[in-house]
Amino acid sequence: MKSEVVRARVRRLRNQGNSISYCARKSKMDRKTAADILHQSASPIIKQERAYRTHPDKLAPFWAEVEDLLNHDSRPMRSSKRWPGGTLRHSFPLGNEP
Repeated sequence: MKSEVVRARVRRLRNQGNSISYCARKSKMDRKTAADILHQSASPIIKQERAYRTHPDKLAPFWAEVEDLLNHDSRPMRSSKRWPGGTLRHSFPLGNEP
């Protein structure tokens, strides 16, 4: 791992308008390493969650009905069975099964 002094030198040389290859030569490192340093941000960027929707919810009129069906359905969502030889098999209930 390169020291922060070397990383700062690569960034400074690049900000002066020099090529990545030139920055790497002056910092005595491989061109790919210099490129990696330049593509990394100086401090990690933390993305914040949006408090707004980017698109209208097309399923909004149906959510109440779907939640009601899920809350009142007593069937298990999935059952697991073992076949001979220890293979695990999942079966999903169909709409017409009791």
